[in-house]
Amino acid sequence: MGRRAGRISGEVVTRIIAGRARGRRVKIPSAGTRPTSDRLREALFASVESRLRAAGRGWHEVAVADLWAGSGAVGLEAWSRGAPRVLLVEKNAAAVSVMMGNVSSLDADGEVECRRADVGLVVTSEPPGGPFDVIFADPPYAYDDASLSDDLAGAVRSGWCAPDALVIVERAKARGRSPGGRSGRDGAAPEDHDAPALPPEIEIIDHRVYGDSALWYGRVGGA
Repeated sequence: MGRRAGRISGEVVTRIIAGRARGRRVKIPSAGTRPTSDRLREALFASVESRLRAAGRGWHEVAVADLWAGSGAVGLEAWSRGAPRVLLVEKNAAAVSVMMGNVSSLDADGEVECRRADVGLVVTSEPPGGPFDVIFADPPYAYDDASLSDDLAGAVRSGWCAPDALVIVERAKARGRSPGGRSGRDGAAPEDHDAPALPPEIEIIDHRVYGDSALWYGRVGGA
C-alpha cells in the first residue's frame, strides 16, 4: 500500500477496529514499512474470526505472532480482540520505536511483546512463550519467495506453529506482472500462479485480493 506524501514519523493514520481498544489511535512510521490498509485488516480479522468460530475457539484462546510487524497494528488488533499473548517482530529501528510507543499507549505492555530482530533469524530459535496459533507474515513486497519460504519453514521446524496453526501471508496482488495486467475485484481470489511459494508444511487453504494486496491463508499440516 502506498504512503501518502508529507507524513511525519509517528503520525496518527489508523485506529483499532474492535475489542477493548476499539477506536484507539495507532501510529505508523513515515518510512521503511508498508502498512496494512484498514480495509484489508478488517477483512483479515473477519476471516480469521470465522475460522476460529468454526473450530469452536475464540481470540481469548489463541497466541498471535505478527512478523514484519511495522507499526504493530495487526498484532495490536488481535490483542484488542482478546488474544492473551502477542509477539511483534520488526527489524526497522524507526518502526520498532513507533511500535513500542503504540503498545505503551494502549496499555498492552506485558501481553504484547516487541522484538527488534530479523524475522529470518529469530524464527530459528525457540518461540518466546511457546508456539503460536495464528501467524501473520507481511514481508516487504520485494522480499523474494525463496527467503519467505525458508523463514516460514524455519518457524515450523523451531516450534513456532501450534498444531493446525493458521498462517496468513500478505503479498502483492500480481507479482511479476505489469501494472496493466488483469485485476480482480475486492475479496476475489487472485490467479493461482501468483501464489507465494510456501514450505510444504504449510498448505494454502484460501486466498483473497483487496486492492493491490492479496492475503494467502495456510494451515500447518493442511488440516
